[in-house]
Amino acid sequence: MPSPAEWLARRRVAEIREWIGRDRVLAYEHPYGFMVVRLEQAFVPGWQIRVHLWPPKAVQEERMRRNGTHLQQVHAHGWHLWSVVLLGALDEACYTIADEPDSPLAAYSVTSDYGQGSSRLRLEREGVVVEADGRLRRAPDDAPYLIPAGRLHASLSAPESWNMSLVATELAGNVPSTVVAPRSLGAATANRRGEARDLPVLWSLLDRAAKG
Repeated sequence: MPSPAEWLARRRVAEIREWIGRDRVLAYEHPYGFMVVRLEQAFVPGWQIRVHLWPPKAVQEERMRRNGTHLQQVHAHGWHLWSVVLLGALDEACYTIADEPDSPLAAYSVTSDYGQGSSRLRLEREGVVVEADGRLRRAPDDAPYLIPAGRLHASLSAPESWNMSLVATELAGNVPSTVVAPRSLGAATANRRGEARDLPVLWSLLDRAAKG
């Protein structure tokens, strides 16, 4: 069996069109403003494959402001994640965290409720600061890259165009993630997922790729 990185490295945009049925799509808008399509096929045992469709940078930023998540971009997953960019580009930044009692930021644990379509945040660590310790622009010519479990990072559309990535997430159960957010959110809050409004854009991009 191929590893997630090996499998992702061989993928092309045109293939995705064959994997998604237009009459049955498991898709939603992530609180960070991009669309997630979960594929039902078990391509790599132990890993779930997803298509992430990222709107132009200004659109993503506006959606995050609307969702109240524009100050919650720095986060860490509770599982390993491999990703490869198929269209456009993504800006990835990694961060370190430290205690700072007077900081307006806090660290929250995050658990997902797929039935209700929300992510629940619970305050875990008040008064923190984060500092970027690496920034990279990811493009289609790059090899798949790993975001390890627990690694604080932020992802954002790079150009003012639509971008697509293919992602493999480790099936590790409902392990809590972490997000750095304003402590003014209080002891607990929730981010709700939205309707997958960008499906027509996805179909257009996939049809264009299939035609070569």
